Amino acid sequence: MNKICLLVLLVLYSPFTLATKTDPDFKESIELNGDYLDLNLNSGVGLYQGNFEAIQGSMRLQGNEIQVKQQKNHGLEYIVALGQPVKFQKKNYQTGELIKGNAAKITYDAKKLLITLEGDAEISSDQGRSIKSHVITYGLTTGEIEAKGQSQRRVQIIIPPSGIKESVSVLVP
Repeated sequence: MNKICLLVLLVLYSPFTLATKTDPDFKESIELNGDYLDLNLNSGVGLYQGNFEAIQGSMRLQGNEIQVKQQKNHGLEYIVALGQPVKFQKKNYQTGELIKGNAAKITYDAKKLLITLEGDAEISSDQGRSIKSHVITYGLTTGEIEAKGQSQRRVQIIIPPSGIKESVSVLVP
């Protein structure tokens, strides 16, 4: 009986169970705005040009040009955004942290819920953390980040101080 209770508690409180919570942003429709739209309804491929913005909940993409691909069921497949730079922001639904990014190109994979920033890529948080690299991929619901440098642009990460002002005593009483 104790083994069954322990197993139930482990399942209920495991990281997997916590990770299955859904980000409320992705329950909302995505809204696209721009100065010009060229869209093929049959293929689901579209091109917005001019001052564009894509909004889904707390997530925003802003730039000069956006390429959109819809799935056959009319759901969004991906967005490729170009600009000097393209800007991105999203609130992390688990921590409340506001994540911002910018790059020359940003790809939003709506099926995998990934954002990939390319070309002078940077992601920062309102809590002082930041990553700079040539390419950064950010998991919108997992919070995982993969950064790839190149010869002229290595991966740089900045972690703010923890707030601890004194070290603990190394002397054992």
